[in-house]
Amino acid sequence: MLFTTDEEENILLAKAALKIKLNDLALTIGKLGLENSRSWFLSGGAIGSLLRNETPKDFDIYFIESIWANQVIRLFKNDPSYQNEVAVYEEKYRDVNSVPKGKVITENAVTLKSDIQLITKHYGTPDEIRATFDYVHCMPWYDPFNHILYISREQYDLNIRKELVINNQS
Repeated sequence: MLFTTDEEENILLAKAALKIKLNDLALTIGKLGLENSRSWFLSGGAIGSLLRNETPKDFDIYFIESIWANQVIRLFKNDPSYQNEVAVYEEKYRDVNSVPKGKVITENAVTLKSDIQLITKHYGTPDEIRATFDYVHCMPWYDPFNHILYISREQYDLNIRKELVINNQS
C-alpha cells in the first residue's frame, strides 16, 4: 500500500476541492471547444495547501499546446463578458500593453478573480512542465478530465511536512 487510509482520505478531499474549484473554469474552456481535448491540467503549490487543509494562494493551470494557451488569453483579453472574470490589480502595478486597463493579464499568465492562474507562457505535457519546477513538492498534478491526482509518496510527504527539496530534473 502506497498511502494509508487516512492519507487516501486526505487525497480524496484535495481532489474534491480541486474538482469544485475547476468546475467553472471547465465550463469557460468548454466554450472554446477544448473541454474534451485534454488540453489543460493543474499543477503547483495549491495541491500541497489542500493536502494540509490550507487555503491555496492560487491554482496554476497549464496548457498542453501553445494554441490552446493563445485561445484562452485572447478570450480574456478581447471578450468583455470574460474580462469581468479577470482579477484587477492595484494602481501601483504597471499596465501591460494591449490589455484591458487594470486587468491582471501579463506575458506569463491571466489571473482570474477566483485565484486561478492560467499560465500562458509555458506549455507542454505534465511531465515536460513539471520537469522545469524548482521544487519536488510542487510536482503533483491533477487531471481534471479523469479526476486523477498524480502524486508520489515523496511528493505527498514533502507537502505535508512543508519541506523543500530541489527538483534535480530542472
